[in-house]
Amino acid sequence: MKNQDPPQAGFEDSSATWQQNPVDLNPLQRSHPRLSNARFHKWNAGAVICSLILLTITLMAPSMALISLGLFVFCSLQGLFYWVGLIMSLRRHSVEIEADDDALLPMTLLFPVHDEANMMPQMAEVISSLDYPAGKCDIIVLIEQNDIATQIAFYQLAWPSHVRLGVVPEGLPQTKPRACNYGLALANSSIIGIFDAEDRPDPQILREVSARFSASPKNLACLQAPLIITHHNTAPLAYLFAVEYAMQFTFLLPAWLSCRAPTPLSGAGNFLRADVLRKVGAWDPFNVTEDADLGIRLTRFGYTIETLQSPVYETAPANFRDWFFQRTRWSTGYLQTLLVHLRDPIDFFWQVGILSMLLFFISFIARIFTPVAHIALLIIVFADINHLVPYLASTWLGWFSFFIYSGRFFAFCD
Repeated sequence: MKNQDPPQAGFEDSSATWQQNPVDLNPLQRSHPRLSNARFHKWNAGAVICSLILLTITLMAPSMALISLGLFVFCSLQGLFYWVGLIMSLRRHSVEIEADDDALLPMTLLFPVHDEANMMPQMAEVISSLDYPAGKCDIIVLIEQNDIATQIAFYQLAWPSHVRLGVVPEGLPQTKPRACNYGLALANSSIIGIFDAEDRPDPQILREVSARFSASPKNLACLQAPLIITHHNTAPLAYLFAVEYAMQFTFLLPAWLSCRAPTPLSGAGNFLRADVLRKVGAWDPFNVTEDADLGIRLTRFGYTIETLQSPVYETAPANFRDWFFQRTRWSTGYLQTLLVHLRDPIDFFWQVGILSMLLFFISFIARIFTPVAHIALLIIVFADINHLVPYLASTWLGWFSFFIYSGRFFAFCD
């Protein structure tokens, strides 16, 4: 890659163009204000975690034995999905990849990045590895206007002709979904794909996306790729991340889809029809788990989601601090999403049905409380093991909980 002088004037031109032709970076607030998270966006991770801890302590006060039973069952709620997902995984079949370049669908790939100048060389390498004709693939690297270091790093590389820079105008909230909305406004393709800076997608993934969308009905709005944590990092945290992602994309996601439940998307490796994305209000810039919210909204509007076979490889957080703040952000976002979509429970019921509504409620409640419940359960196991063992060994509810929870075993063997 050859060096280029960063064209500072280009940054000013970008701002001028924005002022002359402003783009709506929060279309959801305009088109579907009741589904916007603007009202709940001030929920912060600290408040969520403190509330959960206080609630757990309150529940633990009456009886250690009772809470051990309740928490174990509660932590096992999603275990049912693992068994359903395992059964559904046996029904998967191979997909014929489209070989004719003329038949491929045009698509736009968005790479929203922030303070990731060091990731530019890897992104360039990943983009070069994608097996898709340049004339059918428009790639936009989205960088915030005040992130000068990443912009300079972008211009220091020689990118292919179908890669361009999208400088996201300053404004609040400065979030990934807001940047993606700006990328959607710049896109002119029928399919929109999202990748993070550290993602390494399978080189054939775009051909599979094109083949699947071409052969599917128009109500198929999204294809989600399985995310796989690479094992080059042997740290225990990375291994646990790999196990969790295996559970999520091998068992949970197929189970949700088979039950036609509102399905939360991942933040990367998903591909959406551009017209559908605009119709449902695109991404909510006020939701810190905008991917999960968008998946629920697609279901509410009557669209379907399916999974891809081609994977996207990711790396786990490098340390406990990154892991902790990521998890608290996820818990915050799940709570925000729950509050938004239950704002009008009657409408939600008529749009998705009672079964999907219950699955959505149980899944998101479990996602919010399970981390704290697991910690409390471990405390109970060590502090009051005499109550837990008889519960597992001699009660029908204990047997049932153990059966459900054992579904996670398959993820460890994956």
